[in-house]
Amino acid sequence: MVIAALAAAALATAPPAVSAGPQDLSALVSMQDISSLSVGPDGHSLVFRVDAASLATNRRHLNWWTLDIDRPGPARRLTDGGDAIWGGYGTMDDEPAQWLADGRWIYYRALFGGAVQVWRSNLRGKARQVTHDAADVERFALDPDGRGLHYEVRATRAAIDAEEQRQAESGVRIDPSVDWGQNLFGAALINGRWRAQRLTGTWFSRTGVLGMTAVRGRGVAIDGRGPVQDRTPLGQAPKPSDRRLVIRSRQGDEAFVASEAGRDVVNLVDATGRLQSCPPTTCPGRPIALAWRPGRRELVITLRDPALNTRLLVWDVQSGTARSIGPTEGLLSGGARPSCAITARWAVCVRSNLRTAPRLSRIDLETGALVDLYSPNRSLDLPAELATEQMTWRSPLGDVLTGQLLRPAREGLGRLALFITYYNCPGYPRGGTGDEWPLAAMAAAGMAVVCANQIARPGKPLEQDAFDDSARALAGIRALIDQLDQRGLVDRGRVGMGGLSFGSEQALWIATHSDLIAALSISSGQLEPTYYWMNSGPGRTTPATLKRTWKLGRPEETPEAWRRMSPALNTDQLKAPLLLQLPEQEFRFIPELIARTASAGTPVELYAFPGEPHIKIQPRHRRAIYERNLDWFRFWLLGQEDPDPKKNEQYARWRSLQSARP
Repeated sequence: MVIAALAAAALATAPPAVSAGPQDLSALVSMQDISSLSVGPDGHSLVFRVDAASLATNRRHLNWWTLDIDRPGPARRLTDGGDAIWGGYGTMDDEPAQWLADGRWIYYRALFGGAVQVWRSNLRGKARQVTHDAADVERFALDPDGRGLHYEVRATRAAIDAEEQRQAESGVRIDPSVDWGQNLFGAALINGRWRAQRLTGTWFSRTGVLGMTAVRGRGVAIDGRGPVQDRTPLGQAPKPSDRRLVIRSRQGDEAFVASEAGRDVVNLVDATGRLQSCPPTTCPGRPIALAWRPGRRELVITLRDPALNTRLLVWDVQSGTARSIGPTEGLLSGGARPSCAITARWAVCVRSNLRTAPRLSRIDLETGALVDLYSPNRSLDLPAELATEQMTWRSPLGDVLTGQLLRPAREGLGRLALFITYYNCPGYPRGGTGDEWPLAAMAAAGMAVVCANQIARPGKPLEQDAFDDSARALAGIRALIDQLDQRGLVDRGRVGMGGLSFGSEQALWIATHSDLIAALSISSGQLEPTYYWMNSGPGRTTPATLKRTWKLGRPEETPEAWRRMSPALNTDQLKAPLLLQLPEQEFRFIPELIARTASAGTPVELYAFPGEPHIKIQPRHRRAIYERNLDWFRFWLLGQEDPDPKKNEQYARWRSLQSARP
């Protein structure tokens, strides 16, 4: 019903594109991300890392920058930080530089020429390589006396090369570490080299060949000169306990977060052993980072609310009082870790919000006064031509949902087509989780756009009830569409949806279990019988996880559960045109979804991206994905085509899919 009237309705009601927002998709790809903040021993010299994608090199490159917090002036590029060091899922760790006690040098890991080593730089930008190991450095620490550097390595690069060559010549034994959907060799960019990748045994965590060999400790003089010595490995991470984010002050106080009655609570044990807690009335929200304020018995707490806004709270542990400082909406973070650099007077944070692209800001710990120190992305701030709103709504099942709404601010455009992505939406509305949908550019094209936060559930991610999650997501998205429809903002017959991973599962569930969705775009593999068997070889733990979370056993054992959960077995209910832009290693898991959707006459188009992890990392791929998603939803929801002659074949193909629909 919704689908049948889509083309005519889109052509009749599509508003003209709004000239607003970061429609230069290349600029959005190249946005500079700020992370890894650290303050020197002098208390005012800040060093931070800036990384940005280069379409010219198709790499993400890092640089170290510095500025004086007390006397703000132009930030100064300190030194080259090398190429990005990627994790197995396509993320990059936050790695603050380590300072020598006299403040003259910073130390950091850097990837140059296919090798990860420890480097150092002084504040004049004179950089020098410290370690020259035959293996990549995984982590390091400066010795307390400032004379040496202690680091860890595993197998050498030559040993990895030799083992890959041996396996290529003698054959690869298909054991539980081999992902059947991935190339056996050259599958992933690991420390700057195209390498084989193997599963570690925990869901889809990955490492390179020989990546699980024993850690070896090494030591070298602080300037890198002299012989390398064998040392014991660095101290192991503490075993999991009920205490998290544990930090100790110079006065002997220990602060930590513990779960009490299903709620995370900040606790303090002082030097005498007395326990003190910050009650929810004083510390409202979920604590996600702790830091001691130098020279004070004050704890700076980063709190997150249900809408994923973060804010700072200063808890005076002597009096038990607390005060909120700085902005209360948006994101205060720096990279993967939600932390700010804290000095005696200031909190320095990477700040962004619904209208403001990431920048480095200073917050006065007494007054909350805010000063921007470094704003490399100011041109990507949202313009006045786009209206924004932090939304809260309730579903019929009682869940309270939150999200971000973007739309053209101009009046008289009538009811707008609506695009929704569902997962996590903190801070600046870039591209949703996975960064694949250029949200502001879509709004500038004439759509209403909502990035909706997933419904928060207690417990670990892979121990949830997937059917319940999907039912709640459907109820929540239906309630969102109802609210926007009642406000007269959107045309409920022209709703698109997109998502990564969990978000892609919910998008397909909603599209196959309702008539709400008129166009669809996903970026991850899905559950189907082929997926089950390709991940159920001897020794794999995937079947146990599928049984626990999705209630899916072998397809012949639980046919009804598979029928309910698998989109491949519900293609008779999938009417929305489907665009898939997947990593190569994931598209091989879903032949049934593709073939069944196409044979049912539903428009479907699949793109696979070689060498990509779960979250894609190559800038040229991201640029292509942005543009294709924008084109896809403009075509199916607005009835618009980009006049670029290079896209003539694309639109001819899509028009053919449109005309062939049953």
